[in-house]
Amino acid sequence: MNKPNTLKLYILTFISIIILSIPLSAGKENKLDRRMRRMVLDFESIMSDSQSRIPAVILQEAEGIIILRQFKVGLGVGIKAGGGIAMVRDKKTREWSAPSFMKAGEGSWGLQVGAQGIVHIFLLMNKEGMMVLTAPRFRVGVDAAATAGPVDTGVEAKIGVGTPIYVYSNSSGLYAGATFEGGFLLPNNKSNAEYYKNGSLRMGDILFRNKVKVPESAKPLISTINKYGNR
Repeated sequence: MNKPNTLKLYILTFISIIILSIPLSAGKENKLDRRMRRMVLDFESIMSDSQSRIPAVILQEAEGIIILRQFKVGLGVGIKAGGGIAMVRDKKTREWSAPSFMKAGEGSWGLQVGAQGIVHIFLLMNKEGMMVLTAPRFRVGVDAAATAGPVDTGVEAKIGVGTPIYVYSNSSGLYAGATFEGGFLLPNNKSNAEYYKNGSLRMGDILFRNKVKVPESAKPLISTINKYGNR
């Protein structure tokens, strides 16, 4: 093979490598954007059901929120793993922060039976509830009390004095006021690093130290939460 043809081959090979690498890179970025958009559907699934709909007054008073999708195997126990996002309100402006990804470890839900892809929303109502977002590993219902939240039935909900965490689920009939026992929530640093393209970021940087701006893919979720909270 002469030198011009060899050079052409090298150039074509180099270009092919670049082209083939673009979809792989984009796929990694888009995966978390898609997951963030899915959170809008998860939130809507709670709000579209009168048996799980969160009253506006509860959303207005919440200091933080976690939207979590968990996957279940078996009957009665068997929540294997899951993930979601957390956000907090600025104490002065009451605006929501950028989201931080979280993951759930193994645990069990009392009275849960045979469902997969269950959505849970944790509303953090006070300082005790907000410990979920400051502890390196937090057990809901153990490190802070979690209570099935009052639903929007057309009358203004009464907020329980001192209630740290309200829990809502799109399987409220099965949830039956159970609390998360034995499982735990913790930051998903890997997803945060990928989403914000910053490997040194930690959850506290995102939620409390305002080191990142709200990404475009997270804005629809914030708008949806505000829509229901302003009713």
